[in-house]
Amino acid sequence: MEVLDVYNDEGKPINKTVTRPCRDEDFELGEHFAVSIIFIENNNGEFLVQKTPKGDYSSTGGHILSGETPMNAVIRETKEEIGLDISKEKIEELGFRTFDLPLRFLFYLKKDVDINKVKVDNEEAVSVEWMSKDSINSLIENGNFKRGHALLFRELLKYKTGEESLNDIFTKYKEYDVKYPNDSINYFELYIEKYKILVSLNSICILKKKMFCKKKLWVMINEIKDIESTNILCERLNRIIKKYERKCWYGKKANQDSKKGKKHYCIIKK
Repeated sequence: MEVLDVYNDEGKPINKTVTRPCRDEDFELGEHFAVSIIFIENNNGEFLVQKTPKGDYSSTGGHILSGETPMNAVIRETKEEIGLDISKEKIEELGFRTFDLPLRFLFYLKKDVDINKVKVDNEEAVSVEWMSKDSINSLIENGNFKRGHALLFRELLKYKTGEESLNDIFTKYKEYDVKYPNDSINYFELYIEKYKILVSLNSICILKKKMFCKKKLWVMINEIKDIESTNILCERLNRIIKKYERKCWYGKKANQDSKKGKKHYCIIKK
């Protein structure tokens, strides 16, 4: 049974532990368990990738045990999973990211590794190989790369190239009710009461919660495709948020006034 420290939003362990497997109910608002993940890149610009027993792919890393530092955790996990000794002095620490319950520490190492000398832990991986950035991105788009590792791979590419990613747009709107769905990180969901807005890098889809046969279902009411840049995407999204925030506010106001016997005129397109 593994014991994990609980971390706060600032990436610091607090005086609390949980045991694996942990559940959402084990954590209060602003509390997280933590993992460390490292991406190893060779001189050809390829990354060391593992194929898991489930058939999907990932980089190397795992949970940070109680009393363990994120750096020590990633060194231990690299040794356990692929039998590779890595030096603390050569590893770059790239901070942590919080997109959901897990708090993820990101590490990067530039190192040529002889695949023939890698010894995989069969419980964690069945094979390892070098993969290009494009190959990994293709796996991510098809949902074949581990979710948490895929989120951090985007962060690594931002560190290396400075390109704005969907993660950056997600972070800009964290004051709202936003989340990545469990089945994909190629879009995120933003909620404004009865409206749900699906945001990808080049499209925005708006859904409204409606009643059908006594069941509440999300029905698409508008879709904007082929958005050319992240700046245009954010501009469109800001206008949409203001529009639907206003609709929700007017709807509340109309309901309040009707209860008071007042007439309140507002037009809301269904």
